[in-house]
Amino acid sequence: MCVCVRKTGVILSGGPSSVYEKDSPHVPEGLWDIGVPILGICYGLQEMAWSLGGEVLRSCMIPHPTQVCTQDLSTIGPAL
Repeated sequence: MCVCVRKTGVILSGGPSSVYEKDSPHVPEGLWDIGVPILGICYGLQEMAWSLGGEVLRSCMIPHPTQVCTQDLSTIGPAL
């Protein structure tokens, strides 16, 4: 974790791992409580969902990029 004098936000970026892999990296305990906005991109978003109690599902886009994925957004509740 970066040690900064004044944190204004955190960006969790991507990588080749999956949160379900045995040795995948995870955020330090207490990160969600530091009081700044947190943006997850790619693996970072998987990590946010997984460590906050959500479920990460395999994309139907792999290995068939011509498939279309859909999600009923009414099942995930209101936007924050």
